[in-house]
Amino acid sequence: MQIRLATEMDLEQLVLLFDEYRQELGQGSDLSRCREFLRARLLENDSMIFIATEGDYPVAFTQVFPSFSSLLLKPLWYLDDLFVLPDYRGQGIAKELTCRARTLAEDAKVLAVKREFGELSQQVETDGTEQGLYHALL
Repeated sequence: MQIRLATEMDLEQLVLLFDEYRQELGQGSDLSRCREFLRARLLENDSMIFIATEGDYPVAFTQVFPSFSSLLLKPLWYLDDLFVLPDYRGQGIAKELTCRARTLAEDAKVLAVKREFGELSQQVETDGTEQGLYHALL
């Protein structure tokens, strides 16, 4: 299993994963719009997409969006999208993707925030003081 930052050369593989991810969350298939969206993210460099591959076959991805915390006066990254193909679930791939994003955030000295669908909760991956402050505001 290899996990790395995606590039524009990964676009077509990402489109298929991203479209399946959206369908799993109740959206209709739309390969064209998924392609446009992901191409823009890769070209404009306004998100980081990690892709997990088994050989040359893409099996999972996570997408991280940079933002800022006005209250903490710090940059933060939202881990917004996380998807693993059904046949590859339960193997720790999602955890590895999350760890890779968290490590990059720590190296860049930014907060890493994980959004959770269906809930109004966010988990801040940082030291306890800031975490408590951030959770108190939700």
